[in-house]
Amino acid sequence: GYVKIKVANPNKWKFLAHVTWEEHNGPIPKGHALIFLDGNKKNCSIDNLELITTAELAVINSSGRALTNNAYNNLRQCRKKKC
Repeated sequence: GYVKIKVANPNKWKFLAHVTWEEHNGPIPKGHALIFLDGNKKNCSIDNLELITTAELAVINSSGRALTNNAYNNLRQCRKKKC
């Protein structure tokens, strides 16, 4: 699963990937999602995170659950067309 960290008491938790992204780039805009470039949900390094639109996420998900080379190529094509 996804790694969560406690950010406030008593029980305020956030996804580590979101915290990492927001520390480097600010809030995640509405209609966007983060993906793990290597497919490893536990690798929350900033170099492994990419912000994409929900339309781009749909393209990836239609290619399969993992961000394979084929899915990544579909994402690139979608970005060229401005999905």
